[in-house]
Amino acid sequence: MADKSRDISIVVVGGSYAGAAAAKKLSDLSKKGYTGLKVTLVDEKSHYFHAIGFPKSLVDAKYAAKSFLPFSAFFETGSQHQFINSRLKSITDAHHLELENGQQLYYDYLVLATGGKAPGPINVSATSKDEGLAEIEQLRVGLQDANSVLVIGGGAVGVEVAGFVAATFPQKKVTLVHSGKRLMPTNFRDG
Repeated sequence: MADKSRDISIVVVGGSYAGAAAAKKLSDLSKKGYTGLKVTLVDEKSHYFHAIGFPKSLVDAKYAAKSFLPFSAFFETGSQHQFINSRLKSITDAHHLELENGQQLYYDYLVLATGGKAPGPINVSATSKDEGLAEIEQLRVGLQDANSVLVIGGGAVGVEVAGFVAATFPQKKVTLVHSGKRLMPTNFRDG
């Protein structure tokens, strides 16, 4: 039987969908008797951004503000789990890493969930909520000021952006350009 009280340090690098989910699920093990467990989430951004909601965030400032969740709120107050706002600098050996802020961390287990970044205007590149909201606001103002909007790409994001823009700004001409014979990827089922 596993010793649930032994000290276990898990460092999760990357706080997007996979990393955030891993850190949350792993930290929840503390509630199941793993009293020596310490989960540390490391990300360069101060907030988790719900990227799937980005198309709606383009046209709805209140929704955009709700799309950012502070990483500091991921763990219960008073728990031994922590969030560190920094970037990974290097993995120094089998149980240590260094962050760009100079901190050295020990780990028993390391989860690398650094993910990828979408190009261009469909991705918030800011590292803070305020900067991210400013990026989205700049795009929103551009949409408001435009007479017409061209969306390139008929995948899920392109269709959603075109739909939200057309619904929010019915007076604007919205054009959706796609290279395929049909909108949406073929792995989306018909009907």
